Amino acid sequence: TLSLLPAELNDIAPFAFSINLPVFSVFFLGIFFGVGVGFAWEWLREYKLRAEASRNGRALRKAERELAKLKGEKYKDQDDVLALIEDPA
Repeated sequence: TLSLLPAELNDIAPFAFSINLPVFSVFFLGIFFGVGVGFAWEWLREYKLRAEASRNGRALRKAERELAKLKGEKYKDQDDVLALIEDPA
């Protein structure tokens, strides 16, 4: 029997909740609850890291677009074949 309060306090308290459960189910419920709280805690704790990674990704995409634009301007008046030979990357 799993009780919310000890038997001595059942007379004083206006509520006395108890349930009959096997011991192994109490252990497993405790483990599942602990793992769930741990995952939620870590997800909240790592918010700063996820936000920083998102900002860095946006900055990287912006820099790549700017680089592509500058490369396009560099070879604007040249032949496409010559541009490919000069800049293999």
